[in-house]
Amino acid sequence: MNLPWFGPTREEIDEAVRELVTRHGMNAPDEALHLSDAYRSLGASKNEKLYRLAARRSAILLARAGEAANWRRGGGGARD
Repeated sequence: MNLPWFGPTREEIDEAVRELVTRHGMNAPDEALHLSDAYRSLGASKNEKLYRLAARRSAILLARAGEAANWRRGGGGARD
């Protein structure tokens, strides 16, 4: 049982991130913040928190993916 004052579960956040990245790509964090604002205005605190956390998580994951892609292209690492 997921009680409302404990907020969204890790699985719910991960599912939201997957959906946002699939639909919005690199704009996923911005879309998550937009949804967070919309849910806050409706008074849906659990969904507001879900999308706020999803925005943070998607931004981190996309930044890591960008760094990995840059490294694979030869742009990463210190060179003398």
